[in-house]
Amino acid sequence: MKDNFQNDEWAMIYDKVYSGKRVEEHGFYRDLVKRAPGAKVLEIACGTGWLTLDILADGADIYGLDISAEMLNFLEKNAMERGLDISGRFSRQSMADFQYPFHFDLILIPGRSFLHLASQDDQIRTLTNIRGHLNPGGKLVLNFFRPSLAMLIESDSPHTRYQIMGKYFIEGIGEDVEVSFNHWYDIIPQVQYVRWKFDFLKSGKEVFRDMSLRWIYEQEFRLLLKLAGFDRFNVYGDYKEIPFDGTMGEMVWIAEK
Repeated sequence: MKDNFQNDEWAMIYDKVYSGKRVEEHGFYRDLVKRAPGAKVLEIACGTGWLTLDILADGADIYGLDISAEMLNFLEKNAMERGLDISGRFSRQSMADFQYPFHFDLILIPGRSFLHLASQDDQIRTLTNIRGHLNPGGKLVLNFFRPSLAMLIESDSPHTRYQIMGKYFIEGIGEDVEVSFNHWYDIIPQVQYVRWKFDFLKSGKEVFRDMSLRWIYEQEFRLLLKLAGFDRFNVYGDYKEIPFDGTMGEMVWIAEK
């Protein structure tokens, strides 16, 4: 499963699906940058600019990368509509192998995007690369969900039952698109598989797109950070930086070089 967000369907609908959602997460990252005036910032997996463009509009010195050319095309469109100059700020790169000729004070990976890395080798390579791109005292900030037993036993094999996520009108094509999904878990490699279905209600077109997320446990991520050279980090259970106690649904990590 290699699609993830690298397709036209997700790119054109992403902003519709998440409009008005993830408000607390968005505010957390935006405020984090505001509290570091003058910082050079990088957002990894910036997508259509859901967070990055607001931070850029705040006047921050922010750059962004994403592996999806389709998502970056919509980011450029969104920036043009807002009158934002993004010259030289966004590029198509992978989070594991990205390169810049300068270093950053903050590197952000919101939206649980770190979980799209398929293996521990990719995870370690990414974290090592990030640390190498941080200034001394620079910080990596990211979030992802806490795996739970209830989640893992919910569905442990492929099935054909789809849950409707919503119906969205897409101006660019002039029709409604209904988005639904099914998902299942493989507990050995720690992978959640998702199959998305896009029903184009006017034309009758039906498109399927695949996605996979490799979940990470708290103690596992502590080891991954240490293997990448991070020895100063904290984990929180929400966006108010309340220490993680093992029961919260989200893990928010801040690691310092």
